[in-house]
Amino acid sequence: GSSSSIMNLEWLLAALEEKFGLKPTIGECGPISEASHGYMAQIRRVQLEWPIQREDLPGTVVVKCPVDGSAADAWRKASGGELAMDKMTAHQKRVQDMCHAHESQIYALFNENYPAPCPIPKAYAVFGLDHEHPAIVMEDITEATITDIVDGWTEKQLYTIIDSLVDIHVMSFTTEKWKSFEYKKDEVRMTTMTNNVNRFATQILKERGPLSCLEKVQANLLQNGDWFIGMYDKYEHHPESVLVHGDMWAPQFLWRGDTLAAIVDWQLTHHGSVMEDFLRLLSLGVSPSIRARLTPTLLHYYYTQLSYNLAEKGAEIPFLFCELEEEYKASLPYAAGMAVFAFSMWSNSPVLKSVNSDDDDRIAEIFSRMTSILEECVEAFGW
Repeated sequence: GSSSSIMNLEWLLAALEEKFGLKPTIGECGPISEASHGYMAQIRRVQLEWPIQREDLPGTVVVKCPVDGSAADAWRKASGGELAMDKMTAHQKRVQDMCHAHESQIYALFNENYPAPCPIPKAYAVFGLDHEHPAIVMEDITEATITDIVDGWTEKQLYTIIDSLVDIHVMSFTTEKWKSFEYKKDEVRMTTMTNNVNRFATQILKERGPLSCLEKVQANLLQNGDWFIGMYDKYEHHPESVLVHGDMWAPQFLWRGDTLAAIVDWQLTHHGSVMEDFLRLLSLGVSPSIRARLTPTLLHYYYTQLSYNLAEKGAEIPFLFCELEEEYKASLPYAAGMAVFAFSMWSNSPVLKSVNSDDDDRIAEIFSRMTSILEECVEAFGW
């Protein structure tokens, strides 16, 4: 099966030999403890021994394969165990395949000929779903740390992330090649996603009691799938669409001190709004009080930096600041729906649950962040 195939690594040696002109031998191979929780993939660190010493030869690589991660389990628990396992597995497989296809395209796009606009691991080999061993073989970003989601990013880190967001959007507005990136608007996946979020909302209300903002969001937003499918439809060919990472939360950012070493996990990438990643970052990445205080400042910072960096490339920013504020508001429902989804998944997985006594505090903190973005959305639309 695909889970054992990662251990039979002859294909990996062949790929590395093609890339570096030398064949290594394999040392240790094991899971990456500090990595994200492997929701949609199996991630392994592989140690390499090379026959000679050479600057460019990596001592380790990371191999990412689309095989069962921990999502199925968290998904089932989040929805109160109602999803039949066989249905879950077929859906799971479909989502995994799609995630791998998207991420493979991104790593193939950001190669030497088309430099990535932000720090991203180098890809040594990319094998799509048609390959016997679908996998991405990439640079191991060593001696980096991830920020715990509950701790949240520092202000300095937030500004650094916004700088990367600006760089991605500058690339989106000044180059064409990224538009060849195709993502599947899989109706089955999208309908399942919107149904799940609605189910998750019901489950949260059942477990935690009345929550007025969630009830209003469910009544006005989650009953129909437009909050999710509509965002994809609107930006598929929109003149102001940008490359959106789609899943900007703590484990996707690898840090060396305050320096951003890499942004990883490009599985949910698509064409979207300039405010989508911005809101995803801020809605769950920091405490509600920090978000309330910093959002206006960061919006101005983002707009100023984007204007300046585009001007340096001889381009003009394609929207006014007041239009950016409108875009922020228009993206709130998407951020609200995604916050319900994330809270349900994380509170049923090792992201927030370990065996420690502070689990309840961790869950409560993310619950307050979810509530805060829901309240902002309800207020903005007068629900």
